[in-house]
Amino acid sequence: TFSGSGDLDNGMTLGYGYTMANAVFSSSKLTLDMGDTGVVSFGNVSHQAGISKYSDKMPTAETCAAATRIVHAVTKKGQSLDRATFSECSKLKPENRGEVREISWGTLRWWFRYQAAVSSKLNRPISKKDRILESLLLCGVYQLDHLNEPDYAVTSGTVEAARVLGLPKAVGLVNGVLRSWLRNKPND
Repeated sequence: TFSGSGDLDNGMTLGYGYTMANAVFSSSKLTLDMGDTGVVSFGNVSHQAGISKYSDKMPTAETCAAATRIVHAVTKKGQSLDRATFSECSKLKPENRGEVREISWGTLRWWFRYQAAVSSKLNRPISKKDRILESLLLCGVYQLDHLNEPDYAVTSGTVEAARVLGLPKAVGLVNGVLRSWLRNKPND
């Protein structure tokens, strides 16, 4: 029997196992643990191959809040992406780090496209003291556009993240902007 696993740079964990019995191949298994996104296992036992396990996890408010804090630290406080990510991810369980990185890094990649589009959905600009709200809205929009998660789960997680971030009065605004985004996505 041989087995091994390792952490990937994106926070995911890859595992592999291979078993032989009487000098003949018996089984092998490849597992990809994607943190909050879920686990996919591929197996090959007695010449039968395929996906043997798939467990899907929905995005959480804590995950969205952590990604929002990273985006805010980079865009409003001038921190480097590496420093902000390390600082925030060191507080998280290892299985949650991959999704936090995906959301925060993806939001920053699409920042300028989303910033203008989200601003157009607001009646007035966000005040300087609530700038983290802008980062939250952009993280929510990024998830709606790029993650393979149900819209209701992303919307709910982002709305709850407003509470986690200490912005309970912004819950209605977050919900309204994300629902408006879903109804009227801007043209690419």
